Amino acid sequence: MAKNYDKSFQSNPETVYEACRKVIAENGYNIINSNKDDYTISFNTGRSMSSWHGQDLTVTLFAEAHHTKAVVGGSIA
Repeated sequence: MAKNYDKSFQSNPETVYEACRKVIAENGYNIINSNKDDYTISFNTGRSMSSWHGQDLTVTLFAEAHHTKAVVGGSIA
């Protein structure tokens, strides 16, 4: 069973969403699907001998009281 990674940010979901898209693109990962309405971004890391070893991952954002929680999970592609 794969583990999820989560982190909270002191910002609104729109700002965190755009920051996640930017980081994913800057790292050269392929965005498969991006949905701003439900704050999800699915991407593939490609085949690599480094970390993440070609995984399909999804970032899902959740608006909470005074922060946004980002949850990343996925599987080997």
